[in-house]
Amino acid sequence: MAAEALPAGLVAEAECMVAALRRELTPERLVLLRDVRLSPLRRQAGFVRLPVTSPAAFTTAWSQALTEAAWVWPLAPETGGVLANLSAEVTAAGKGLLGSRPE
Repeated sequence: MAAEALPAGLVAEAECMVAALRRELTPERLVLLRDVRLSPLRRQAGFVRLPVTSPAAFTTAWSQALTEAAWVWPLAPETGGVLANLSAEVTAAGKGLLGSRPE
């Protein structure tokens, strides 16, 4: 959604999910792709933030993160098949998917 307006309700839901992940997970390294229009997150050990400024920046950061990841927990809108498509990319890359399978 880097080239679209961010719906307030969707942002609120996403922020709750991100807060839960940050609170509950204690990874050695967790990479979070984050739209630069959202408020900055406080620094936390093990978390790496990749800023997303445009659709092209998302594609680049997503490809990099997916290549390096062992497990992926995509947080994305379900509308328009966005979450299903990202989940399909995770399984096609042979990575562990933390979430619903795309089918």
